[in-house]
Amino acid sequence: MSAQLTCEQLVDRHGVTCEPFRALLIDYLEEPRLRLDYSTLDNLARALTRIF
Repeated sequence: MSAQLTCEQLVDRHGVTCEPFRALLIDYLEEPRLRLDYSTLDNLARALTRIF
């Protein structure tokens, strides 16, 4: 099993270049991080970075 990425790494791997938006996404993902399984968190990060 591979190591799980942090919320920051999950956002960064999608190339979000706008720093304020990047920070917002990371903060948003940190909130549910402990309640979600890693796969769900990963999918949420992917979906959010694709929308914006």
